[in-house]
Amino acid sequence: MSGAWPSSGVPAVPPSVHRFRQAIGAARELPPNLLSQGQKLKLYALYQQTQGVAPEPMPETAVSELDIAKWEAWHDVRGMNKKDAMESYARIIESLVAMLREDEAGAPPTQPPPPPESEDTPAIRAKEEEAAEEDEEYEYDEDEEGEYGEDEYYEEDDDNGDEPKVTQTVWSTAALTVAAGSTLDVPLSVDGPSRCTYTMSIVSGMGPIGFRILPAGGGAPHLNVYSSSADGAIDVHVNGPSVLVATLDNSAAMMSSVDVKCRVCFEPLMELAAHAEHLRKSQLRADIAGKLADLLAQERTTKQVTERALGCESQLAKLHQQVAAAESELQALMGTLQSAEGRRAELKRELAAMRAQLRQ
Repeated sequence: MSGAWPSSGVPAVPPSVHRFRQAIGAARELPPNLLSQGQKLKLYALYQQTQGVAPEPMPETAVSELDIAKWEAWHDVRGMNKKDAMESYARIIESLVAMLREDEAGAPPTQPPPPPESEDTPAIRAKEEEAAEEDEEYEYDEDEEGEYGEDEYYEEDDDNGDEPKVTQTVWSTAALTVAAGSTLDVPLSVDGPSRCTYTMSIVSGMGPIGFRILPAGGGAPHLNVYSSSADGAIDVHVNGPSVLVATLDNSAAMMSSVDVKCRVCFEPLMELAAHAEHLRKSQLRADIAGKLADLLAQERTTKQVTERALGCESQLAKLHQQVAAAESELQALMGTLQSAEGRRAELKRELAAMRAQLRQ
């Protein structure tokens, strides 16, 4: 095929192979726990299909559940040719990379590009045949990229999906009496830097009172308010395990005691961060699953449209053949008709001559 090889004699890499190689490199950069096991098996099957069809029956060496799942996923795409497997693999990886970039930038995710419309089936089919010829001429060497798709990326997901627990240190009271002129201290232990959420309100008596959270050994308070009610959240930065003191201070009152409703909760910042990251990844996995489902649905739609277009093209070719046969038959009949007309004219002339002889 002209233009397929450069003058140096080195075979040019077809676009589908180049795109596939780039997708393999991009896949290695994806977070290892980004996809579910089923999604990883789908990519594994597409990759393996570019190397050949799944063996039948299932190899006896496939004894573990993961080995069996790999073979079944590979066997499910046995009808896909090498070029389509490369393109499907590349489309999925490209969509994941684009979604990750949008997620990092804080932009709303976009839908994968729609499949191309089949407006000119013969032209599209000619391009596909030309690309297929290029792929047949170019031998993809598996060793060029390494054995990718086995244990390196599609190994068991070490994230079992359990939601991380957040340890809480809580002190609460529905109605605690603080006498006039007195202060009530409640010690609370924390394991390290924590987020403190608090609520305080006077349910009986006259306020305001002091409400503080400060180190047990003294020092600047982390929270210091003077009010009849307060609520909010603060980050308490301490070095390792520490004891903090929640103080209700009614020392400014000379005559009246107060009943206070109060709740103080400490949650480790590291555990909160891990919990938030888990929620983010769970949402990301759900988005990925939705996008993969949309992409596979679009691929099925494209395949159905292509099959219908090819069927219509086949029917059109048969109609052309029938028209050509009818035209050939018509021409033969026209020739027969012309011969019959000539014979008829000749017979008329002979009849006229015979009548003239009869009159004589």
